Amino acid sequence: YRFSWEVYDGILAELLTENTVWLDGGCGKNLAIEEQTVPYFKIGVDIEVRTDAVHGNPNHYAVACLGLLPFKEETFDLITLANVAEHFEDPDTVIREICRVLKPDGKILLGTTNLRSPIIFMGNLLGKRLRLFIMRKFMSAKENDIFTAYHALNTAKDLERLEGFTLERINFIQDINRSNHLVFLLFSLYHFLTKNRLTRSFQTNIIAVLKKDRF
Repeated sequence: YRFSWEVYDGILAELLTENTVWLDGGCGKNLAIEEQTVPYFKIGVDIEVRTDAVHGNPNHYAVACLGLLPFKEETFDLITLANVAEHFEDPDTVIREICRVLKPDGKILLGTTNLRSPIIFMGNLLGKRLRLFIMRKFMSAKENDIFTAYHALNTAKDLERLEGFTLERINFIQDINRSNHLVFLLFSLYHFLTKNRLTRSFQTNIIAVLKKDRF
């Protein structure tokens, strides 16, 4: 068994070289950028100033909206989106902007929730206050770590249909939450029920690599 972050980090390591120009969108504390020793040209972007953001180099962190990035066309080889896509209210605008700043054949590495999973689908139907209560009570989540989720780009079909991109790779992964015994048992059971080829697409996480098409 491998957690989704292990799979994501493994794919990221495959995509990064010393010459990669990399943008991490929705970087949060900017840990991904600072933890990687390569490449030299890398920057984390988030929508607000975070006092807990880590940036050993001031040029490694910027405040910007992913739908309006302050970079020239065809700047980046790689754009990563970890636990971000589910919060896109208008994914078409964001994807057009990402396409603009990506070089030809540039890639997106995306990790997000899977709306085909009953766990995610049912959670999406709950009101914000009830969802927040459940996340805090059973999964040890903090209120400032829970954001509005729209799930407008959260199925394999959504990713296959993205204009200007080709879906190169997709992984379905069921994370096993260890915040308490009951949650661990339930998630473990769901993992075993969905680990075969026929039910794998119902696991709760998607990790995908998309390549920008040449026009």
